[in-house]
Amino acid sequence: MISKGEWKTIRGSNKEPDHIMLSINGNSETSMTVTWRTNADIEKGFVLFRQAGTSEWKRKEAQTESFETDVDLSNYFWANIEGLSPDTRYEYTCGNEEFRSKAFSFKTSPENLTDFKFVILADTQTGSPTPPPDYTLLGDLIRNVILKKHPDIAFILTAGDNTNCGQTDVQWTGFMAGLKGIIESIPLMMCLGNHDDMGFADYYEGTGKYYSDKATYFCSQFKGSYPYNGPKDWKTATYSFDFGNAHFAILGTSGYEDVNKWLIKDADFSDKTWKFGVHHFPVCFAGSDLECVDTYPALKEGMEKLDVIFSGHEHCFSRSFPRRDDNLYDKPSQGTVHYNCGSSHRNPPGTRSLEKCWNAALYNHEQDLSMYAVAHVNGDALMLTSFIEDGRIADECIIDKNTDTITPAALAPIYNKTRMKYKGADLGLCASSTFCHLLNGIWFIPAAVLVQYIGGQVERQKGSITLSVYGRTAKYFENSDKAQTDRGGLKLCAPVTRMDRGQLYVPVDDLCKSLGMTWRYFSRNNFISIEHESEEKPVPEQPKMKMINIDNKAARYHKDGIPRCKWARGVPDIYREYHDSEWGVPVYDDKKLFEMLLLESFQAGLSWITILNKREDFRRAFDGFDYKLIARYDENKINELMQDKSIIRNHGKITAAVKNAGIFMGIQEEFGSFCEYIRGFTKGKIIKNEDECPKTRSELSDAISKDLRGRGMSFVGTTIIYSYLQAIGVIDDHEKGCFKY
Repeated sequence: MISKGEWKTIRGSNKEPDHIMLSINGNSETSMTVTWRTNADIEKGFVLFRQAGTSEWKRKEAQTESFETDVDLSNYFWANIEGLSPDTRYEYTCGNEEFRSKAFSFKTSPENLTDFKFVILADTQTGSPTPPPDYTLLGDLIRNVILKKHPDIAFILTAGDNTNCGQTDVQWTGFMAGLKGIIESIPLMMCLGNHDDMGFADYYEGTGKYYSDKATYFCSQFKGSYPYNGPKDWKTATYSFDFGNAHFAILGTSGYEDVNKWLIKDADFSDKTWKFGVHHFPVCFAGSDLECVDTYPALKEGMEKLDVIFSGHEHCFSRSFPRRDDNLYDKPSQGTVHYNCGSSHRNPPGTRSLEKCWNAALYNHEQDLSMYAVAHVNGDALMLTSFIEDGRIADECIIDKNTDTITPAALAPIYNKTRMKYKGADLGLCASSTFCHLLNGIWFIPAAVLVQYIGGQVERQKGSITLSVYGRTAKYFENSDKAQTDRGGLKLCAPVTRMDRGQLYVPVDDLCKSLGMTWRYFSRNNFISIEHESEEKPVPEQPKMKMINIDNKAARYHKDGIPRCKWARGVPDIYREYHDSEWGVPVYDDKKLFEMLLLESFQAGLSWITILNKREDFRRAFDGFDYKLIARYDENKINELMQDKSIIRNHGKITAAVKNAGIFMGIQEEFGSFCEYIRGFTKGKIIKNEDECPKTRSELSDAISKDLRGRGMSFVGTTIIYSYLQAIGVIDDHEKGCFKY
């Protein structure tokens, strides 16, 4: 793990201001807020500002607070400049008397503004834990794509998951570095996501995962950046602001009961033409496995006072029909449009999206390209356009309050027979002729049809069905109001009845109680949607044949008749050939040792067959794995590799390969060769694993991993090193019965 001292030399705070950012924390016509960071030595700061083209500087003192992160101690400064003239450009610098930033500029909004644009970004996080996380692609997207195509955007609005792990300084400094040169001149208005309040006890190993309800890192850094007007215990994480003829309510990820009460009052108090909300978790989600059992209905009353709610989380795009009180409508006056933005940092897909009954538009965002949305407010009309970074348009619509229309026109479904949905998705052929029925005020549904669609297990016996899904089991009996569940007997509100297509129908209330689900009836649209809080993807596993013993030749042999390790049976030829000719064969050549180290490091989080299929592309891209050349790679070469689609384009892994090559040569110089170093841990012996249970780490891999990381190498965790030792024959893990054993 990197030390505080080491971090200071990478992206730690210094006496010079950094993380300089504009935000709206008051009247956008007459004020602007500047945020910046220094080290703890700088205790006071101020902004100097002047109208562009004039010579007289004015001074605004900043508020400051200290915050100690996992790797740094910094002071944060917030200066809210007030008394400005509308529609005017200003220049400013920030810092103290001795250490100041260069001059930047901003423009206040015009009076009574009704025509403006803003951009919405979602899920901008990047996942590599290797310091420093690289948000360059995000900055490039804004600078080279968005601002070139839309130079007139007034501010940047985010829909959460700004970072991948917000409870660490490492991620926030990466995020702010990526936006350097942009947010000093364009206000950044952020919403929290679940990744922004997520942390790990050990960030680098990804262990001890936790969530901070109070989002301490976010709220400590941006306490003075945003209006401090949210609910009592959730300020900064939740806040609201006005711009032009629009009101914006930014909703955090915790304290929903308090947030809902606050939102109701906040929305009612505003007299703006447009009322927008931002909440990371989508209500009208498109993912097959997602859930919305806490956000909705907890925030339902407040959300339904808004015109549009922007969200993220799914890394895909969808736009809902206007929704209100569990009904879907056609006109904007009838409900709230839920607008789910695609990923803005080339990290799709988060969820494998499906057509949902509540969505009027959908784009399955699965290409390795970023998405962003531009909102153009023009009086009573709002144009929303979702772009792919290559210029294609995924969706464009106009919401017009004057005509009470949304174009292109789309009608929410209205069924003549009550349909059953699961998480908003149609159940397909299996439900096309098995409808829901209302008998004596009780809704009945074909229970087995539902569970089969989900991927649970269904056993149909004469006069009964047994259903198992999400770790719950229930057995229902025809013409009986009693059920057996894994948690005991259950008295049903009505007997199970045989209805459409000979299916047994169970009261939906009782089915949900026994299987841990919830349901809603959309009366206008005439369908029932079943929900479950789990995001698992149940798939019944094919039972395995019983293996009598290890000598069962049918189980051990490949089609060529040669017995191999289990993982090398029935696999593509490239995998089998690797097993036969390389895996576990002792390697003594340093160049080959470096090749395998580089490939293993790129495997992190991926499958080995992916690496094998790209091996020759890696060989070409990395100069035949010549570590002497790789150690001299500069930023231009790294950028060239980042554009090479034939390899794994992970900036952290590429920069680690360059750094590791230099450390590799240092080890050679110290020990005479890398081979002497690596085999010195076992004194030249080959470790034979007699345990039939496959391992992913050992005390040996722990020791080597610790030593390599101590020397500065990256992507050399104990699991990677154990796999490396298997590959180069330091550990022989061929199984008993394999011809290589």
